[in-house]
Amino acid sequence: MKRVSAVLLILVLLFSLTACSSNQGNSQETKATEAPKTEAPKTETQAASTEATSESVTQTQVQSSDAEGVELLKSVFSNLKKVDSLYAKLTATSPEVSGVEMVIYRDGENARMEMNFEGRHTVNIFNAEDGYVYSYAVGEKTGTKMKNSSPEAFADMIPDFSAEEMSEDDFEGLITARRDKLDGQDVIYFEFQDFDEDLGGDVITKTWFSEKHNFFLKMESLNPDGTVAMSMDVVEIEVNKDFSKMMVPPQDVEFVSY
Repeated sequence: MKRVSAVLLILVLLFSLTACSSNQGNSQETKATEAPKTEAPKTETQAASTEATSESVTQTQVQSSDAEGVELLKSVFSNLKKVDSLYAKLTATSPEVSGVEMVIYRDGENARMEMNFEGRHTVNIFNAEDGYVYSYAVGEKTGTKMKNSSPEAFADMIPDFSAEEMSEDDFEGLITARRDKLDGQDVIYFEFQDFDEDLGGDVITKTWFSEKHNFFLKMESLNPDGTVAMSMDVVEIEVNKDFSKMMVPPQDVEFVSY
């Protein structure tokens, strides 16, 4: 589960970097609703009690809709159905940045990411067949291509959570996990906290995860003082469709090796 939170934070970073870059260069299937009420972090005694319960729970109880916390997440991520392809449109908001739109595709081992911010539309395509990442801005005639020495790292930014291999360490920092609703959609809501040395306190990541889509529908990252550092919302999502055409670099753009 640490990997889940890490992937979400990577997406936050991508939003932030793209927004900053665009500022310098240019000087609905699903909608999120108000976040559900959250539980306070567990004390050491409560955490120990939860761990003991985890060891004694039966498999039937683990798969029960009444399961919460570690038991629920173990059940959910151990039984996810594989998604062969994914399309999602997301929006990001923070105190510094708003109006950032991101579109992501995953089709087999191929991946595509698009960013829209202040009129600039950038695209990155990873083609697993030739191993290159193609980057360009819509409307421009030249772009770059770079041999990707770590294709799995690029693909992991648009992950297949059904491939998640979990250990007990993955649940370190879990505050709460439960079944919930988000705009009428069934979701798994969970919170993780992790100490940030630079900020001098715990950063909390809230996630509303859809088993149906094998992806999150909403994510919030909170600063140690409780303010929202970044909020990401999925406004459109589709799975298991043919997105192979989106993985082909455009022929009218000249790509220069980088």
